[in-house]
Amino acid sequence: MTDRTKRTKPRKFVIGKQVVCTSAASSAYRVGETYDVVKHPQTEGAAIKARDGFLDLPSLVLSTFEPVGGTNDQAPPAV
Repeated sequence: MTDRTKRTKPRKFVIGKQVVCTSAASSAYRVGETYDVVKHPQTEGAAIKARDGFLDLPSLVLSTFEPVGGTNDQAPPAV
């Protein structure tokens, strides 16, 4: 029997990381721009902070995003 509890893909939306827009379906996002993934104050899950300042739940956004730098499992660059 297969163990279905393990993820087969890394999560795209990790709080504290960034994503880049690959397809914009609204004026709140632009292709090629990066957006912060933050903790939503009500659901306490991941949310994308749009250009207009509103927080959007990834499951409800029609625009598509990819993690900055390939995967979100990497450490952020040193400043």
